[in-house]
Amino acid sequence: MEIGALATGIMLSGGTGAVSANTEGVDNTKQVAPLAYYYNYEYGFPYEDVDGQNSYRTTSFYRHDGIFANSFYSEGKTWYLKGISQYNQDSSAYGHYEASK
Repeated sequence: MEIGALATGIMLSGGTGAVSANTEGVDNTKQVAPLAYYYNYEYGFPYEDVDGQNSYRTTSFYRHDGIFANSFYSEGKTWYLKGISQYNQDSSAYGHYEASK
């Protein structure tokens, strides 16, 4: 008898055995603003708008010798070194810089 009830349940669900829940009236979508990406043409690095922090950030400032300035001015922004994001075996590195809006 139990097998017949199970078979009937599968038939009523369309034969897939899939389970679904009613999500009507449930707001489960995240309201996330898309990141804005930019490119600094003077020094050749991409950077992004940091949502909610009123600043810009890059972790892709490349230096062939791994030596970075504490700060620099470019395209209307003063960029401040926050750290090194990646060291490479050939002594090059990528720096993490941030700038205020």
